[in-house]
Amino acid sequence: LIAVGSGGTLTWYADALGVVVVGTGANFTTPVLLSNTMYYVQEVSPAGCESILVPVTVTVNPLPNAPIAVGTTVCSGD
Repeated sequence: LIAVGSGGTLTWYADALGVVVVGTGANFTTPVLLSNTMYYVQEVSPAGCESILVPVTVTVNPLPNAPIAVGTTVCSGD
């Protein structure tokens, strides 16, 4: 979930040219991502002024490895 804005209308794009709209509003939930992805957001103020397209990078971190217990005995009921 990405959240931005200062009172205007926000539009989220998948491209730097502002052609492919992927969401609107202050919150944008990405689809499942497998790698770092760049989105672009533009705000239109209540007076109708348009901002530039601002890049927003979503960084996908790898899942941590599960800890491995060495030499541990687990008994039924424990």
